[in-house]
Amino acid sequence: MEYGDLFYSGSYHVNKFYYMVVFGTGNPNSSSVPFVTPSELMFRIYPWYKTVLLTLEGTADTLFGRYALRLFYLPFSVVLIGASLVGYSRWLMDKEGIMLLVSMLLLIGPMAFILGMLNHSSVVFDWRTIAHPFPLMVYAATDGLLYLVEKAFLSDGETC
Repeated sequence: MEYGDLFYSGSYHVNKFYYMVVFGTGNPNSSSVPFVTPSELMFRIYPWYKTVLLTLEGTADTLFGRYALRLFYLPFSVVLIGASLVGYSRWLMDKEGIMLLVSMLLLIGPMAFILGMLNHSSVVFDWRTIAHPFPLMVYAATDGLLYLVEKAFLSDGETC
């Protein structure tokens, strides 16, 4: 009520950090830069197709790219990312699994655009901001890894 924006905190961070960093407008405390809300950034500053592409890029980078490599902070992180791809594919074939994918996309969704936007700047994004989908990512990696092990080492009649 004080600021007239229900999402003032998020808008403030988008305006005072991400917008300033990507567009190089200088000092975040400068009053010469107009206040930009997330919706203005997504739909006024960027054209709609660029917003969609940046969101897809941020989502893919979170699940399979640089941000996934930071979340799966293990020596065999590439194997786990590949196993999670198998897990996500298996979820697509399952009615309950689709709800897990929808949950994953909803968790990533609010930050996916910002992640895609920051990929085109010199800023290194803090992985902790997108750590919340990590349990589902681990579940997908485990599901995919168990499936691959089952297919590789068990005969036709056996199951894990």
